[in-house]
Amino acid sequence: MQLPQNDPGFSPQALKFISRKGDLGDLTVVNALISQFVGEVSQDLAALDPLLSQDEHIQRHLGICRRYAGRWGGKDPAYVPMPWHDEPAFLRFLLDHANIEAKTTEDGAYCLFALLLQNLYSITDRLASGQITDEIGQWQLDGMMEYVATVLLGGDMSEYEEEP
Repeated sequence: MQLPQNDPGFSPQALKFISRKGDLGDLTVVNALISQFVGEVSQDLAALDPLLSQDEHIQRHLGICRRYAGRWGGKDPAYVPMPWHDEPAFLRFLLDHANIEAKTTEDGAYCLFALLLQNLYSITDRLASGQITDEIGQWQLDGMMEYVATVLLGGDMSEYEEEP
């Protein structure tokens, strides 16, 4: 593949060409990981262990958040963080667009998964109490999953930011 003379080598076509399986800059990969996370926590919520306290369940779920965030921290060789996940760029984006202050890329991703977990708890509680329907719950969950994917990918956040 020949790049145009003025191209610094980071065009979407070039990045797609060099991307690998498990690429954390790929929307399909990121969406799959977020869906797996939601599925894993949802399955655990559906089969609550009566021997564990609520706090122990929460700690277990936060451990799941940390495991998924570890992929963005480079702890899983099956996943490749993108160059923009370099801490200064990613952390600045998190603070500017998601109001998340973190010291490492992994901590920032952890905050996003914990936010998704919190929303999942809220949706589950409101579904159980009849405050919302399954359709509304799914719509809210889908929206939150899309938000987390958009932040992790460094996408356009204008849809989520308040207008002045």
